Amino acid sequence: MEPIKFSIITPVYNREDCIERCVECVRKQTYENWEHIVVDDGSTDGTDLLLQELSKKEPRLKYVKQEENRGPNSARNRALDMATGSYIIFYDSDDCLAIEALQIIINVITKFSGFSYYLFSVDDRLTYYKSNPLLMNGQAVLSYSAWITGKVTGDFAHVMSKSLWDSIRFNEKYRIYEELTFLNLYKRSKEQFFYNEIVINRDRDRQDSVTKEACLYKKNSIQFSMEVQKKILEDHYDSYIECGELEILACKIRKLYCYMLMCGIYEGLPYWENKIKNIGFHIPDYLKIITLLKGGMILSLGARSYSYIKYVGKKIKSSF
Repeated sequence: MEPIKFSIITPVYNREDCIERCVECVRKQTYENWEHIVVDDGSTDGTDLLLQELSKKEPRLKYVKQEENRGPNSARNRALDMATGSYIIFYDSDDCLAIEALQIIINVITKFSGFSYYLFSVDDRLTYYKSNPLLMNGQAVLSYSAWITGKVTGDFAHVMSKSLWDSIRFNEKYRIYEELTFLNLYKRSKEQFFYNEIVINRDRDRQDSVTKEACLYKKNSIQFSMEVQKKILEDHYDSYIECGELEILACKIRKLYCYMLMCGIYEGLPYWENKIKNIGFHIPDYLKIITLLKGGMILSLGARSYSYIKYVGKKIKSSF
């Protein structure tokens, strides 16, 4: 039996200051059967030149350049199309792979075989892992229902069989909202094995982090949030009912209703009002009043203002 090969995928945009560290963390792994696919998503700061030089020194580093900045989901999809490993690992350009990360992963896959999806720890989430009832024992078998019901949330280091990605790709319309893709992967894999050992150390203090694009005051953020929420409901509505999680489903419908109001989309609201009635819940009266008054823009202004105030507050707090 051939040793497991990993395809480590890194999208990068204007990370000249840290991309060499990112690459070096992979190159120094004690387990050596890997390829590191780095897709430069239209960098303008010299990241591409640095990666060209690094790839000349390391044949396992596969560097690809996208001339236009299309977002990390586009870069990840391009890398997925190139991947030749049996397992996929996503690894951000501003993170550090632990020195024995791949060997840790191999040991877990060998000892706990039979899964197509493994989850490992990232350093800044340890408190969450230790406090979550499903994760606190250090290892756990998770199910698709745990994700859609919110019993497990947030970030992990993902190690997935490449076969899971047949016919599944990230939605390139959005620069974030990977949840759309991961929920489908959880559903396809049925079970995921979690092992609480750190394999990635993360940097989440950067001001240019793409995760900040979810703030509601950002351009198109409410529109995109609405589209993503609608897609999740369309794809997983029946699953919430099967799991008996009607209250969570109702909460998601109300959230979609709010987003539609804020986007000035009134014609589709009766459909979702009927959907929530069918499971024994309702749309709050104040939202119905806003609908009658066609006051969605006022709701949007309030949401954007609140989001911006929170953002400014965090900036001020971080400066002390």
